[in-house]
Amino acid sequence: MKLSNILENILEENNVQDIVDKYIQDTKYDIKNSLGNCSFFTRDFLNWAKKNNIKADYVYMPQAKEYREKYNISDKDWEDHIAPMVNNTIIDFAYTPKGVSKKVRTKNTIPPKLFSNTDSLFEPTGEYGRYGYYTREINKQYGKTVDPNTMKVLEPKSLKK
Repeated sequence: MKLSNILENILEENNVQDIVDKYIQDTKYDIKNSLGNCSFFTRDFLNWAKKNNIKADYVYMPQAKEYREKYNISDKDWEDHIAPMVNNTIIDFAYTPKGVSKKVRTKNTIPPKLFSNTDSLFEPTGEYGRYGYYTREINKQYGKTVDPNTMKVLEPKSLKK
């Protein structure tokens, strides 16, 4: 990686940290002392970002079927994951060293864990890959494009003949 790219990443992460700090200060929820989930944080952060004219996206991470089968995770117990993203930096309030599952978390991650959105995160030994999140979709859920501001599915435009 070039030095200019490294410096650019550092500046982006500092900017994202400032944005996160402002969100924590502004939100009406007591994020530090009440246990939320990834969906709650993503929606609340995206709503806040929209009101503050901050371009934000989200990253949807489906838990791989082969991971669930390997660890005998039942259909009712598996969990996909979602987190907001600004400047290609994932902002994860639910991440812990034990995973992102609501079953392993006892408190929120404050300050949230920031990850540069790279493929290595989703490799089997990566920060998300080791919990079965081998792929991610930006502003999509279940293969459907979803508006990050409204969280509504966007219908594909019909093709004109």
